[in-house]
Amino acid sequence: MTLNEYTLRMEAYQLQKVEKQEELALQAWLNRAVKATKGRGKNQSYYYKNFKHLYDAQKNKDEIRSQFEPEYISLNKQAQEAERKKIMWHRLKEFYDRKGKINGTEI
Repeated sequence: MTLNEYTLRMEAYQLQKVEKQEELALQAWLNRAVKATKGRGKNQSYYYKNFKHLYDAQKNKDEIRSQFEPEYISLNKQAQEAERKKIMWHRLKEFYDRKGKINGTEI
């Protein structure tokens, strides 16, 4: 191994140590954040109701995939769109069941 290779490996190793320390600091901060509460006395409750409220992994994955795949549509958006269509079809069916009347008056 040449001196340049050794120097490069030492730099990479030290950078890995810094990244590991950053992960540990983040973990400590998240531990503190998870214990956060709102309210006082008997009315205290945890600020984060569930893990997804603290960290939404799917959102982060969607952001990364959309950077590399221009036509990527997140599953979350697809589910929202499907729910919106379901509600719209339900309302349209209800409208036709009432024979085109809203609050008893015809349009």
